[in-house]
Amino acid sequence: MIHISKRCSALQKLDLSWLGSNNQISTPALCTFLRNVPNIIELRLSSCQMLASSVLETLAIYCSNLKLLDISYCSNGLQLCVSWLTNLKKLQYLNIAHTLITTSELLCLLNKLKNLEWLLLGSPSLIADQDAVISSITENPCGSLKGIELWYWDKLSFSCISQFLHLSWTNFS
Repeated sequence: MIHISKRCSALQKLDLSWLGSNNQISTPALCTFLRNVPNIIELRLSSCQMLASSVLETLAIYCSNLKLLDISYCSNGLQLCVSWLTNLKKLQYLNIAHTLITTSELLCLLNKLKNLEWLLLGSPSLIADQDAVISSITENPCGSLKGIELWYWDKLSFSCISQFLHLSWTNFS
């Protein structure tokens, strides 16, 4: 993988979804690869077992042009240090569905990622205060946000849903 990355320094799009479950790619190898592809703008790592906080750190430091990131289904029972993602100022699309992100981490991301257009948040197992997340979006609307997926957000209050629908009707239409 390292040999490939040195030959593909101009690489802009990469989909490694569902790799790594049988140790096809190790976490250190992925980090080294990402250090050698600074022009990458789209990276899909859905269901990758090798995703760890060190990969997110590497992305934040070496891949500042990243616009699309899919790390859905990458929990592996581990909580990732998603605060590294706040350094990705050009990020427009973020899929963190089925990850172990907490309420405070998500609120931090929403506050820092000003260019975010698409946010996929399905099945938020560690987001204890779902109303706080939606309230944050409605009180401080992300100017660029065009779409948000809230699949299986089953702890939202009626008033919060109403507030969000009002925002959606006035700001997203």
